[in-house]
Amino acid sequence: MSPKPFPRSSHDPAELEQPQDPPPQETAEQRRQDVLLTELWCQMLIDCHDLAEALPEGLPSEPVPSRIWSSLRRESVPSASSLERLSPEIRAELRLQTGCACGFHHLQRIGYADVCERANQLQTAGDEGSYLGGCLLLLLSLVLGLPPSEAMVTQLSQHYSNADADLERCEQFLFELMLSLLARHTQEVLQACAQGEDEEA
Repeated sequence: MSPKPFPRSSHDPAELEQPQDPPPQETAEQRRQDVLLTELWCQMLIDCHDLAEALPEGLPSEPVPSRIWSSLRRESVPSASSLERLSPEIRAELRLQTGCACGFHHLQRIGYADVCERANQLQTAGDEGSYLGGCLLLLLSLVLGLPPSEAMVTQLSQHYSNADADLERCEQFLFELMLSLLARHTQEVLQACAQGEDEEA
């Protein structure tokens, strides 16, 4: 079994398809921080979660451009200049899709084909509440190491609600999960460095 190509989330396509110039509301500092977050996220997934192997075949070239996928398939983090040319919405979509790919790959590897199928059903249901619910399932699997219960996913996604407030809440949960994975990775790197220094002493 392999993951189906990621659907576009149902964000306004006109909003997603403006990759050239950052929108006015994104300041230079916000753009710098968002690009750095995306670089760190991609590097962490490459180092810890087999991102290149996890990416499904036939990924769409929109909203995330093909050149970005090509770079990640080579286990190379896209350049800061390439990421800067993306809108903040597309950078967020890139982080979400790469995290979902790794979550799916992790579940396959530990033998949860039924949960992979459930995630596919949610992500291809055609509404944003279900799509984000599928993303929650996959990212929670990376954080927990095992698939979360159906009750947890439905509660966190407000039963896959499409109400704006519930979608925003679900997106915030997803962002917090990403930060959690990055923080854990940073802690592991620091511990490994400290152990290396102790062994050299």
